[in-house]
Amino acid sequence: TGEGNNGDFNDPSLDRLIFSPVHYALVLYSLLVEIGRLDIAAFRRYNKNGSTVELIGAEHSPGHAVTAGSLSQALSQAAGIAYARRLKGHTGRVVVYMSDGEFQEGQTWEAIQCAVFHKIGNLSAVVDVNGQQCDGKMSDITDIGNLASKLRAFGADVKEVDGHNVAEIEAAVKSYNDVTPTIVLCYTDPCKGFPLLQKRAPKLHYVRFKDETEKKVWVDVLSTMDSEVKTDASISNANSNTKHRLEENSENEERAAKRQALPIQATSNLTNNGIETSPFKAGNVELVTRPHRSHLVDWIKLHPKAIVLTADLTSSC
Repeated sequence: TGEGNNGDFNDPSLDRLIFSPVHYALVLYSLLVEIGRLDIAAFRRYNKNGSTVELIGAEHSPGHAVTAGSLSQALSQAAGIAYARRLKGHTGRVVVYMSDGEFQEGQTWEAIQCAVFHKIGNLSAVVDVNGQQCDGKMSDITDIGNLASKLRAFGADVKEVDGHNVAEIEAAVKSYNDVTPTIVLCYTDPCKGFPLLQKRAPKLHYVRFKDETEKKVWVDVLSTMDSEVKTDASISNANSNTKHRLEENSENEERAAKRQALPIQATSNLTNNGIETSPFKAGNVELVTRPHRSHLVDWIKLHPKAIVLTADLTSSC
């Protein structure tokens, strides 16, 4: 399956992600590219006949473990996988990402009931509660009422968070229950930060342009948003670099206070062809000695991928 992009799913200690709203596949592909698990060249095959990089992901698509929908099948499959992992003694959890619209489906509630009854505590679901479906507001199509209350009545451990706050989501996912499934309800506004989209509300699923003029408006807005994101990222990086330099200076001062006269052994992680592998065996090491050893070694520790080809640090430099 495409789950291989997520890591070794046979590893008993690793968590597994089950992606339910497979029409969000493009977002998942982008994430895989960002974390280095998918080559950006894959987008050349996006939504092309015969390609696994599909518009609507399936079990063979990058990052996808199962074929879902989102039509409520993913939670059932995730419960089965989690149950099997528990029987095998796996320590890793199973997390399914899904949408609130799936709670209009009976199979979702059967999955919750089954997971609670069998005490499948290694199962978590992160739900995007945006109150929308393809035909408009859920409350106008088939209202599901108070979702949190219903889930608690079924016996699930329910946590409610701001879906736009990553820290809250992360904290909720990590504070799971070991004896019953944990459901994290993330309340979101699909138009947040995007006023232009609000003009199309309540039908937000199908955004098509009437003509080139309308398309240009969207292109301009997206370009502006992209510039703002890059500016924010630059400011954040600058602040991070300043903090790092302060921490680096503090660490160097501590090291200087504890400095000893003995040489420091430095090992290499390079083979002859320059590919990073395992460290050299004992004996294939170099010694970095005074008078400049501390500066070089401290710098190397902060830049572990750096390669020193030659280091003539004698007084003749």
